[in-house]
Amino acid sequence: MNRFRYQALLCSVLLSGTLLVAQTPPQKDTKPPAEEPKPEVTVASPGAAVDPNSYKIGAEDILAIRVWREPDLSGLVSVRPDGKINLLLVGEIDATDTTPVELEARITKAYEKVLKNPIVSLQVQRVESKRSPAPRF
Repeated sequence: MNRFRYQALLCSVLLSGTLLVAQTPPQKDTKPPAEEPKPEVTVASPGAAVDPNSYKIGAEDILAIRVWREPDLSGLVSVRPDGKINLLLVGEIDATDTTPVELEARITKAYEKVLKNPIVSLQVQRVESKRSPAPRF
């Protein structure tokens, strides 16, 4: 390699290293913000995870119901203010004051009348029944 090419290569390496150093923002020595104390009792908020064995479904909750191999029977369902849900082929089912596991069993039993060995899964998608109402001014 001739001398000129060597010097050009060396300069480009040095310049690229300098540019990398120049582009790196300076690191600030700051302390992380103090964490706010967490409340001891929390109310389930929309989108919060719930325990399917103990959570009681309420009016306005949004449920994700899936029936295996039946995409037309699967989807999101809102619990009406009267506490019932309406499902294709089986009609109305009372959903309030039941756990997701209990309601899943009810839906499976209802679909057994019209489907052969239905496999139903239920998940609380959004908790709307436990949130506080909006303030009125």
